[in-house]
Amino acid sequence: MVIAANLGFPRVGARRELKTALEAHWKGEISAEALAAEGARLRAIHWRLQRAAGIDSIPSNDFSFYDQMLDAIALLGALPERFGALGERVTPEQYFAMARGTKAAPAMEMTKWFDTNYHYIVPEFTAGQSFRLASLKPVEEFLEAKALGILTRPVLIGPVTWLSLGKARGEGVEPLGFLPQILPIYAEILARLAAAGAEWVQMDEPILALDLSAAQRSMAAFRKPPKSAALAPIIARGFSRTALMRLSSKPKRNPASGAKRPSGWICSRMANSSATTWSSILASSSPASPSRAWLGCKATARAASSRR
Repeated sequence: MVIAANLGFPRVGARRELKTALEAHWKGEISAEALAAEGARLRAIHWRLQRAAGIDSIPSNDFSFYDQMLDAIALLGALPERFGALGERVTPEQYFAMARGTKAAPAMEMTKWFDTNYHYIVPEFTAGQSFRLASLKPVEEFLEAKALGILTRPVLIGPVTWLSLGKARGEGVEPLGFLPQILPIYAEILARLAAAGAEWVQMDEPILALDLSAAQRSMAAFRKPPKSAALAPIIARGFSRTALMRLSSKPKRNPASGAKRPSGWICSRMANSSATTWSSILASSSPASPSRAWLGCKATARAASSRR
C-alpha cells in the first residue's frame, strides 16, 4: 500500500494572511492573542486542505511565526541573557525580540538556510550555558490537529543540525559539546508527544548531507544516553536520506551480531550520526536497556535497504 506523506506545508496562507497578521501585530494594531488565533486558523485550513488532497501522513509543527530554528531556540530555552530572564516558558515578546531586537537588545544574527534564499535565526552559545524545555509548541499544535480529527506527524529540527548551525560567543565554546545537555530535552518533548498520541515524529537533520567536521563525525558526544520515559517513533530526515523507527512489542536482534535491541523498538533505515544519536535516546527509554546506547541500527539499515 502506498502512503502519501508531505514533509512540510507553506505557512504564509493563500493570500499571505500570516504576513499581514504579523505586520499588524508588530505595528500594535492587533494583540498577541489575535495573532495566535490567526495562526491557529491558518493551521486548521492547511491541515484540512492536505487531508482533502489525500495526504495520509500530514506534518505538524511545520508552522512558525518566524522560523523553525527560532522555534527550536525557544523549545530548548536557549534565550540569550540580553532578552531578559527566562520564566517557565519563552514569552511571545521574548520570541519576537530575539528575531527583531528591541531598543535595549540587538536582534540575534540571521543568515541563509544552507544554499537557499530563506533565512533563519542563528542560535548563540556561551560558556556555561544551560538549557531546559521552555516551549510546548510541538505538543500544542499536535493536539490542535488531533482535536480536528487529524493525527499528524510532528516535525522537529534535529539536535546535530541545530547545534551545528549555531555560533559560539566566546573563546573555547564548542556548540556540539552541548549535545549531552539538549538530548534529554528532546527526549522529554518526544515523551510528551507520545503521551499525546503521536505515532510518528519527523526529525530533520539536513546537516548530515554535508561534509562533516571532525567534531560532527566524533561519536564520543553521542554515546551517553539521557534518562527518559517511553518515546514516540522517529523519522530522522536529511536532504537525501531517511531514518525510520517505530514501536514494537518485542525485543529484536541485530541481524549482523545477534545482539538484542532495547525492548520496544524497531529501527529500520538509519543515517550516519543520527543513527547513533537517536539510538542513544531510544536505548535509554527501555527499563532493561544497558547504560550505553545500542549501536546496531546501521546493520539493520543495510538489511532494510536491500529489501526495497
